This record gives sequence, C-alpha cells and structure tokens, in this order.
Amino acid sequence: MKLTDLAVKEILETIPAIIILYGEEIVYVNRYALELTGYKEEEIIGKAIWDFCPIHCKDEIKERVLKRIKGQFFEETTEIVPFKKKNGDVIYLKSTCKTIEVNDKHYGLILAIDITTQVKLEEKLKQNINELSLIFRYSPDIIVKLNKDGIILFKSYAAKKLGYNPRDV
Repeated sequence: MKLTDLAVKEILETIPAIIILYGEEIVYVNRYALELTGYKEEEIIGKAIWDFCPIHCKDEIKERVLKRIKGQFFEETTEIVPFKKKNGDVIYLKSTCKTIEVNDKHYGLILAIDITTQVKLEEKLKQNINELSLIFRYSPDIIVKLNKDGIILFKSYAAKKLGYNPRDV
C-alpha cells in the first residue's frame, strides 16, 4: 500500500501528539499542537521555535536550533521541555527532536506529548516526601526503619530517648 500525501497529512493531523517541523522558522504544526497550546496556525507558522519557550531557556534552545538548521546533526534526544501557551501558561512536554533533511535543507522535527499533569504530580510528591521526612525526623516518638537484615535505614531524633545520638546509630 502506498500512502498518498493526503493520507499522510490526515494521519499527522489526527495523531494525539504535537508534531512541529521547523527550519529557520516553523513550517508545519499539526492540529493537536494548536488545540493544546491555544494558538492559531497563522500565529505559529513563520515564527521561530524559541519564541514559544520561557525566557529562562530561550537562548539555549535558539543556539541548538541554529546549529541544527545549519546542518549540524544531533543525536535524537528526548527531554522534558517547557512550552509557553498562548494564554501565558507553561506546559511541560516530553519532546523528541531530530534533524531531518528534505530537499537538501535541514529541519528540526519535534514529536511531543503533554506531561504537565505528571510533572506537577511529581513536584507535589517530592514536596510531600520532604514534609513527611521532617515529621518523622522530629517526631517526639521513636521511629526507626530497618531493612530485612536489621540495619537501620532511618531514625528519628527521638532515638536519644534510648540513649542513642541519631548520628551514631
């Protein structure tokens, strides 16, 4: 079976992931990316990809993009990157980017999924772990966690009640 250009375009437009193709400027963005970010196609096409990055990482992204479109090939990378939505909110994307060559020109191809909920949950979990650690450490009760061999993995400061300095246990 040979796919027609129309079939390929339909596939790209219905995939529930962000697809962006850019050279010096963005040349293609799929429908899902537009829906997720709140932008219209004409607000993205023709703009630089780094225009959509928060200020703290804009220079790094710009440097990488300029090298990529000049022909420097990078290994395919997958990383978590912030992306600024039209309303100003920042979402987090698990983004894979690679250099491709089309008609002797170099482009960056981005495939990404929204992991904002996951990132926020992980941040909340880290915060909860830190809070619980403080509660256990400074509890007036003696709290000791042992491994299966009886080796102490964690002890509260209340271990002093048993005559032990927590640092010595």
